[in-house]
Amino acid sequence: MLFIGLEADASPTEQLLQDATTNNGAQCKSPAEEIKERFFWFISENIFTVVFLLEMILRLKTHRLSYFMDGWNLIDFALVWLAVVDTWILPLVSECAASDVRALTALRVVRMLRLVRFVRLLRMFKELWLIVEGLVHSVRTLAWVAVFLVCLIYVCAIFLTMQVGHNHEVYLGALSYDGTEWAYSIYFGTVPRSMLTLWQVITLDNWADGIVIHQQPLMGFLFILLILSTTYGLLNIVVGVIVENTLGTATRTQEQVEQGKEEEKKSAANSLRRIFELSDVDQSGTLSQAEFRAAWKMREVQEKFETLGIPMKDAEQLFRLMDPGGTGEIKLTEFLASCMQLVSNSQMGHRDIVQLSMLVENSSKKVDSLGRKIDSLEGACRVLHGSPLPVVVYWGGGMSLGDDGLVIRHHHFCRVHIMYPPPPGASYQLPRFKAKFVGNNSQDGYTEYFIEVSNLSNGDKWTVSRRYREIRELHDHLKLKYPDRIPKIPGKKLWGTMDPHFIEER
Repeated sequence: MLFIGLEADASPTEQLLQDATTNNGAQCKSPAEEIKERFFWFISENIFTVVFLLEMILRLKTHRLSYFMDGWNLIDFALVWLAVVDTWILPLVSECAASDVRALTALRVVRMLRLVRFVRLLRMFKELWLIVEGLVHSVRTLAWVAVFLVCLIYVCAIFLTMQVGHNHEVYLGALSYDGTEWAYSIYFGTVPRSMLTLWQVITLDNWADGIVIHQQPLMGFLFILLILSTTYGLLNIVVGVIVENTLGTATRTQEQVEQGKEEEKKSAANSLRRIFELSDVDQSGTLSQAEFRAAWKMREVQEKFETLGIPMKDAEQLFRLMDPGGTGEIKLTEFLASCMQLVSNSQMGHRDIVQLSMLVENSSKKVDSLGRKIDSLEGACRVLHGSPLPVVVYWGGGMSLGDDGLVIRHHHFCRVHIMYPPPPGASYQLPRFKAKFVGNNSQDGYTEYFIEVSNLSNGDKWTVSRRYREIRELHDHLKLKYPDRIPKIPGKKLWGTMDPHFIEER
């Protein structure tokens, strides 16, 4: 392919002289002489041919018969052998066929097929290939645009041929800008000439000379209409179609990439499941540290981790990263999530960041677990000191606005967990209950409201407390819904409950 440009630039006179000397029996330049003159290009061509041939051999060795299942591989196969024939065989054949001009010409035509190798180059550059593929997908639309454009030019050419090319009374003797007689018959004498002239007008080539317009001013509207409908109409449509198809090609390519990533994730998940099954010796559904350490020594497990690109080499460290709570056991979901995170980020080169992120996440979970234990201990201490610590949970229920204010009605059962005065864990199932505001106490910038919870079925009552900020949020929510019925906080008759979804006003 490197020789094609040089051969195309060869002088026609030199080629004729070479053919003449060949016909007269004179000896032409031998391939060795041509190689000596173009030694650099000859070496480059041989290097590329060797590289392409080795690549094809390696692909055949790897894929075997499946290599021929891909259309691009078939094209590469043909191009590589064409390069071999062109670089190493044709020079010898050309020397033997020097006396046969027809055979030499046929061989040169075969050598021109090397230009097809340009397709191989396009595949190496994504952006360039998107443009080419978008242009290929636009061929059908371009063909119809070309048909319409030819029809339009043809109709206008017929009209101009009759009105200009055959209008000798008006244009005979008409002068051009240089003072010479304008050859109107050359531009519009026949329909093909008129079509060629109109094509020049469409491409904005000397369309404003204005000789026709000076002789027939009304013709100016025809040329303006033609330029608007073709140059600024059809040709812009062509550009739009090409851009649309290129964007569509880019979208399809991105979808294929995403689909490939999803398939890789599924394959990785299957491999990870297989690793988990191999490691879970007792089939308990969880993986202990001892089981993982034993499985880590298995060759199959190590190969799968290496295939997935998981960067850990220490089994103890890897297990600590996968164990979010430090329980010493890993569930299947935790194992898959941790490994997939390691796989996806190790492919991007963020191994250290992933390890640090998993360590921080595990530490955060441990802190949260410790905080819950501290809260439980604090609650137990409060119960021992006799402080009220109620939790009210309910399901169902409703709220209505009556004549005497906002009333809470519960149509389903309510469960009130009370730690005081009964023992911790005692519970009561009530069909309905009501809360009454009985007082408040301000301290440390917060106001604590005391609320009396009444069991409407037997009259039992408990006093509970709620902080001011939550009562304020609850009040503001109801104030927006019932602006005429909800008084301002504080008030002497404020009714409330422990649940933030409702409050009763009287």
